[in-house]
Amino acid sequence: MYTRKEKQDRKVAEWTKWIDKTEKSIEYSTNRFDILVITMSSSFLTLSVGYFRLVEKPIEFCTSLWIYSAWIFFAICLISNLLSQVSSYVANRSELWAAKIYLDDLLEGTITNTDQHDTVAHKYNTFTHILNMISLISIILGVIAVLVFIIQIQSS
Repeated sequence: MYTRKEKQDRKVAEWTKWIDKTEKSIEYSTNRFDILVITMSSSFLTLSVGYFRLVEKPIEFCTSLWIYSAWIFFAICLISNLLSQVSSYVANRSELWAAKIYLDDLLEGTITNTDQHDTVAHKYNTFTHILNMISLISIILGVIAVLVFIIQIQSS
C-alpha cells in the first residue's frame, strides 16, 4: 500500500507528464492538420482561378455558379481554419493553466476551483472541432464544385 505522500508524488508525476504532453500537443496541433488544409485549399483556389482564365468559350451563368461557389467554399475553409487555430490556442492555454493550478495545489496541499477554466477550455475545444469540421466539409464541397464546373465546361 502506498503512503499519502507516495500517492501525492505519483499524482504530481502524472500531472507533470500530462502537462508536458499537452504542451507538445499544442505545438503539433497547430502545425499539421491546419497546414494541410490551408495548403490544399489555397492550391485548389489558385488552380481553379487559373483554369477559369484558360476557358476560351463563353460560360453559361449556371456553369459559372459552380466555380464561384467553389471559391466561396475555399474561402470559408481558410477562414474557419484560421478561427480554429485561435480557438484551439485559447482552449489549450486554458487547460494548461488549470492543470498547472491543480499541480500547484497538489504540491501545496491546497484546493483551488478550476471549473471556470475547465469550462472555457471545453467550450473552445468544442468550437475548434466545429470549425475543423466546417473547414473539412467546405474543402470537400469546393473540390466537388470545381470538378462539376470542369465536367460542365468539357461537355459543352
